[in-house]
Amino acid sequence: HTLGIACLLAVAIGAGYDIWHLVYTSIVRLESPLYARLALAKIHDPNELGSRVVLEVAGALAGVVVGWKLFSSGSWENDPPSA
Repeated sequence: HTLGIACLLAVAIGAGYDIWHLVYTSIVRLESPLYARLALAKIHDPNELGSRVVLEVAGALAGVVVGWKLFSSGSWENDPPSA
């Protein structure tokens, strides 16, 4: 459970703003060019919004995995305990 909560928090903090813009532009009716222009003016680099969200989510999840691996076992090797 702890790892799942850490993943959700990392994604919410790291990519929450861009995910909101991606969902908002998908749901809101942008029927007129004026509304579309106003919605896109609020987004930094709207052409690459989707790829930026994917990379932010991947980076947040990778950060959680690396942090968990470093702080839980102390090493990257999965050596079985010697008997």
